[in-house]
Amino acid sequence: MLNTVLLISNSRDIHADAIANRLAVRDVASVRLNVDAYPAEEVWTLERQRNSKSTRISRQVPAESIDFSEVTSVLLRRPASFGLDSSLSPEIAAFVADESKASLIGLWDALADKRWISPYTFIRDAENKLRQLRIAASIGFKTPRTIVTNNPKDAAAFCAEVSEVITKAIHRGAIQRGSQVSIMRTSVVNTSHLTELQRVRHCPSLLQEYVPKAYELRITVVGTLVFACRIDSQDSPETRVDWRNYAVQIPYSATDLPDTVKLRCVALVNHLGLHFGAIDMVVTPDGDYVFLEINPAGQWLWIEERTGLRITEALVDLLVDGHTGKRES
Repeated sequence: MLNTVLLISNSRDIHADAIANRLAVRDVASVRLNVDAYPAEEVWTLERQRNSKSTRISRQVPAESIDFSEVTSVLLRRPASFGLDSSLSPEIAAFVADESKASLIGLWDALADKRWISPYTFIRDAENKLRQLRIAASIGFKTPRTIVTNNPKDAAAFCAEVSEVITKAIHRGAIQRGSQVSIMRTSVVNTSHLTELQRVRHCPSLLQEYVPKAYELRITVVGTLVFACRIDSQDSPETRVDWRNYAVQIPYSATDLPDTVKLRCVALVNHLGLHFGAIDMVVTPDGDYVFLEINPAGQWLWIEERTGLRITEALVDLLVDGHTGKRES
C-alpha cells in the first residue's frame, strides 16, 4: 500500500468520490473513512504497545485488515455526525458520540506525521469567521464592517448606523433536526427583523455591512495555485445577496486576478495553516476586492463543471507528490 491516500469525509461526499477516482487513474491506492458510518459500521483499531512512541492503526473490512503504516497523505473533507446504533438511549448515544470524537482525534494524532489537506486543528480554527476577518485584514484585504453581539441595543445601533445590513452564522451555519439539516444563508436585515432584535439576547449574532457588488468571486487555493471563478450574482434578484440559490441559473466563468490579490489569497491560506481554501470575495462597482469569508473544506466540483478549471487534478498532485503542477487559471 505504498503511497496510500486516506480520505476522511462522509458517505454523501461526491468530492471525495472524485478524488478517489482520479487517484485510481494514477494507480494510487486510497482508503476512505466515512465518519457518518463510525462506529456503527466502520471498525477501527488504534494500538499502542507498551512504551511505544508510535500507534498502529488498522481498519477491519470484510475479509481483510488494512495497516496504515504506509499512508503518505490525508484529505480531510467534511466529516458528518457519527453513525450510532439506533437502539441507544439519548444519554448513551451522547456518551458514544463523545467517545467516538475522542477516538478520531486520537486517529488524527497518530497520523500527524503525514501530509494533511488540511490538519484538523487548523480547519477547526479557520472555520471561525471572526478569525478569518482579522487575518484577512492583517495581510491587506479590505473587509466589511462587522459586529458580533448578543446585546439588542448594540445590534439596533449598528443597524441604525449602517445603510444596509446582512446577517449570517459566525461558524458553520447549519441546524440539524434528526436526519434533516437546515442551512442558514446570508440574508438582509429588513424592517420586520428590526422589531425582533431583542432575540439576539439569546444567541450571539453576526451583523455586517452589505458590500455593493459588481460581481462575486469564488477563489479556490490549492497549495500555491489560485483558481478564480467569477459569479455574476447580480444578474438575478434571487442571488443578489447570496448566490447559493442553485435553482437560479446565473453565469459562472473562469477569470484572472491581479497578482496582488492572488498573493494575498495564498498568504491567507498559509496564515490559517491550510493547504486548501475556498474564498468568497466581492468586486465592488468601484473595482475594489473585498474579502467576505473562507471555507477550509469548500466544494469545487461545481466550479470545474462550469469553468473547466482543473482543481481536482491540483488536489491529487498535492496529495500524491506534495506539490502542485502548473495548472493555474
